[in-house]
Amino acid sequence: MSFDRPRHAHPARRGVDSAQSASTVRLEALMLRLAAEITKSAYADAMRRHGLLPSTISVITGYAEENLAALDHESSDVPTEAQAHILNHDPDLSGPPDE
Repeated sequence: MSFDRPRHAHPARRGVDSAQSASTVRLEALMLRLAAEITKSAYADAMRRHGLLPSTISVITGYAEENLAALDHESSDVPTEAQAHILNHDPDLSGPPDE
């Protein structure tokens, strides 16, 4: 006898599961933003220690922020529900592997 969670939730639970998925997506997005800020600070410090001028560090940081904003804009085209399934490695919505 298996006590594994059923693949598809009971209809009464779908709203709860959907809310949990949305919360998970928001939490993961927050964690990614925090990780990006930590990385940004680490790189700025490394560039400063290497001797780059503050203006050069600002320009490089600006380029990186533009790149991240472009990636964020591209990912905003993916519906939130699909993002949750992709992030949770749910095979139902993740589609075929990239080739």
